[in-house]
Parts: sequence; structure tokens; C-alpha cells
Amino acid sequence: MALPQEVPLTSIPDRYEGMAVIDSREEPPPNQPRSRWTIIKLINDPKAKYPLLRVEERWTINAQGSVRTRQSAMVADHVLVKLRPQQRIEVLLERFNYLDPAVRKHLPSSNVWVISFEDADLDTVPRAVQEMRRAGDLVAVVEPDYVSASNNTVTEKQKMAVRDVVSER
Repeated sequence: MALPQEVPLTSIPDRYEGMAVIDSREEPPPNQPRSRWTIIKLINDPKAKYPLLRVEERWTINAQGSVRTRQSAMVADHVLVKLRPQQRIEVLLERFNYLDPAVRKHLPSSNVWVISFEDADLDTVPRAVQEMRRAGDLVAVVEPDYVSASNNTVTEKQKMAVRDVVSER
């Protein structure tokens, strides 16, 4: 039996606040009744190595109102691919020609290929991952290039709580 997820009282911070949103959509759409929903955004992060990002946010409603419970990001214009032994990258490019793939980089030590797409949109990476996973004879692994971020900031309230515990000893 799965335990219900705890919903934070306040929204988690938006790591991409203030960045240019190129496109976005909500699932389910805002005109439908909902207590939980997802917002998917295509944003431009000018400080990132790969500036075009697909950000996915999970939202819910609690006693305080709408809160962001999760935020993840991936590079929006490429995927990471590891081919099956004895397979060639040219075969992958030809088989998925309709996705307009190109080799951005090859990482020989891990035999991972960075496969990019020219005109990326909100669905480019999920579509490419889904399509390439079906090619099990050719592709061993295909994954989005997730962006990781540390949230190691300590709030003043947390600092005060630690001071109180230490001073009580």
C-alpha cells in the first residue's frame, strides 16, 4: 500500500523564475476541474551550457492555495543515446530521420552519443525518447539530459531551530 505524498505548506522555489518562457501548456488544461496539474515550459536559460530547457512543474491545491510540489528540468533539444553493441550511429540517424536528428557529440569513454534536434519544442525530447526506446534492436539506452540543481540553502527559520537545539544542550 502506497503512503500518500506529503504536500508542502508553501511552494518550492522556482529555479527558473524570470527566464524567458518560449512556450508552455498545462495538463490537464486550466478550464477543467483539477486538484493536481502539471505545467510544462520551454524556457531560455542564457547562463546554461545548453540554454533551451524543458521545465516540468507539478502543482496541487492545499489549505494555503496552489503550491508547486516538484520542479524538474531537462535540456530541450537533445537526448543521450547508447547503442547496442555492433550498431552504428548512421543507422540510428537514418531510422529516425523523421525526427531530424544530428550528432552533437560522442563521448567515447562511455560510448554515449548526444543526439540533437533542430527545431525543439515542448514535446521533442519525450517524443524522441519514446520512439527510440521502441528500437530495442538498435538502442540500448536513451534518456533525457536532466539538469540537476542543488537546493542547499538554509532558511533563517531553520538556522534558528538549530541554534535553539544546540543552546538547550
